[in-house]
Amino acid sequence: MDKGGGELNPPDFNQQALGAFCPQTPFGSAWSDYWYYYINDPDAGFFKIAFMTFISDQTDPTRQSAYLHVAFFP
Repeated sequence: MDKGGGELNPPDFNQQALGAFCPQTPFGSAWSDYWYYYINDPDAGFFKIAFMTFISDQTDPTRQSAYLHVAFFP
């Protein structure tokens, strides 16, 4: 959180983790990719962000779908 010091992200936020958000080639399994990130800001709380991509048996096999889950714990 910005406390007026110009810092937009908590000190323990992993900037390198954002580079992992990019298109991936499906691996052929039901859940093909799974990324998760934990962000802890002592002033705001704990965030868990999970991003899953998958191929469903009920859709076109060349179509990849996604699921985003965000959880917050004060």
